[in-house]
Amino acid sequence: MATNYAYGSNKLTFYGDYDKYLKDSIAAVMQPTRDSLQKAIDAASALLGEARNPNNVSTTPFSTAINTAQGVCNDPDASLDELNGQFPALAEATNAFMISGVWPAAGKYYDLTGLIKNADFVDENANFVEWTTTGAVSSFVPTSTGY
Repeated sequence: MATNYAYGSNKLTFYGDYDKYLKDSIAAVMQPTRDSLQKAIDAASALLGEARNPNNVSTTPFSTAINTAQGVCNDPDASLDELNGQFPALAEATNAFMISGVWPAAGKYYDLTGLIKNADFVDENANFVEWTTTGAVSSFVPTSTGY
C-alpha cells in the first residue's frame, strides 16, 4: 500500500503503514535523549550507592528523583519534553544530595564548583545580605605591602 504526500513540488511516497513509520521515526529521534537520561540515572545511582553516610542523612529525596527519572526513561509513551524535564530535576537532586551531609566515597570528591555563584556588583537590584565581612576579613587593614 502506497501513500502519497505532496509538499510543494516534492512528492513523498510511503510504502506500508504511515502511522507505524511516524511512530518509529519519533522513537529513533528520542532514543539518544533516552540513552543520555539513562546515563545520568546510572551516574546518580552510582553516586548514591558509593556515598558514605555517617550522619544518617535522609537520602529519600535523591532516591525518589532517581526512581522518578527511571520511570520516565522506561515509559515508552514518554514525550521528549518529559524526558528532557528529568535532566534538571536529577541535577538539582544530585546537587542537594552532595551538600546534604553525605560524604563521597573514599578517595573521591564532590565537584561543587558549579554551585559557586559570583556576586554581580553591577546589578542595582542585587541583594548582598550574605556578603558580610566577618572574622579575619573584618580586621584586614591595607598597608603598603598589601597585607
